[in-house]
Amino acid sequence: MPPAPAGRTLRRSASARRVKVIDRLADIFIRAGGVGIIVIVALIFVFLVVETLPLFRGARQQVVFEEPLPGAPATDRILALGIDEYESHLYYLDAAAGVVRFVDTATRQTVQAFPLSSAGPGQVTAAYRLPARDKLVLGTDDGRILFAEARFLVDYGEAAERHVKPGFNEVGKLDAVSPSAIATLHARQNSTGDYFYAYANAAGGVFTGKFVEDEPVDPPQAVGGAIAGKITALIIDYEGNKLFVATDARKLYQYYLDDNREAAYRVYDFSAAITALDFLIGDASLLLGFADGAVESWFGVREHETDTLKPIRRIHDLARMPAAVTVIQPSARDKGFVVGAADGTIKLNFTT
Repeated sequence: MPPAPAGRTLRRSASARRVKVIDRLADIFIRAGGVGIIVIVALIFVFLVVETLPLFRGARQQVVFEEPLPGAPATDRILALGIDEYESHLYYLDAAAGVVRFVDTATRQTVQAFPLSSAGPGQVTAAYRLPARDKLVLGTDDGRILFAEARFLVDYGEAAERHVKPGFNEVGKLDAVSPSAIATLHARQNSTGDYFYAYANAAGGVFTGKFVEDEPVDPPQAVGGAIAGKITALIIDYEGNKLFVATDARKLYQYYLDDNREAAYRVYDFSAAITALDFLIGDASLLLGFADGAVESWFGVREHETDTLKPIRRIHDLARMPAAVTVIQPSARDKGFVVGAADGTIKLNFTT
């Protein structure tokens, strides 16, 4: 057989080299792609670990700024305090002047002040800020109850900068059923916006009721039963049924108002007086703060399977405060809450 022409042999050799180069490049590309996918998956796991690791650590808190409020009265005359969700404005109730003031957190200056016209000649003696929606319930020295809310109008400029304008609205009021000053009060709103409230006056009377905006107002109804000592705190749930009243006689009274509002369902004795009281989100768990700094959570537990009424049992002992507990503020979004003590200590807690 005659030998192949030299030109054809060279072309075959060049073609074979090109095929080998292409195969090698494809092999490198496939290997790099496989390694890249493995690296990306590994980095995703590293990212998830970094992001979830703080969940297994304790909560942290830090001071953003500390500065005296301009024109603020003595601390014991600031009866309500709040901040909008953008942290652009804080507001407080100046009980001495009967005014709600809004402070710009950037300039630290008062930008709005709204007098409480519903208070009339009376002076606010008690206030409660609901955990959500900046709702306020206020009590006066002549026994009246006021309902109000802080509002924040948000708009955006041409450069997408956010502008927040504070406002204040007085929703309604209840006439006094007794001329005695309101000493302490509490309120909740249900899913339709109805208020259920409870208050104790200086004479030791306890009253509860329901308030619906733009509807006829029913007067508060008295709660019966002998209560020993001065009332230090009370709370009512968002159904207006469960009521708890604490006194300086180291007692806690539990009522189921739909079942019997003339006598307490249970009375509990403690080694120290309860000085702060509130519900966790959902109004099922109670948070108790004591004069000796103790902080506890309690929960209703059936004694028998067929029971509908539940006595409460202690579930958690939380970190003790260095002084008497003065305030408990639950979160509106989760089971966290803030505890304040008489020495100025503030602690963030979380319970399950």
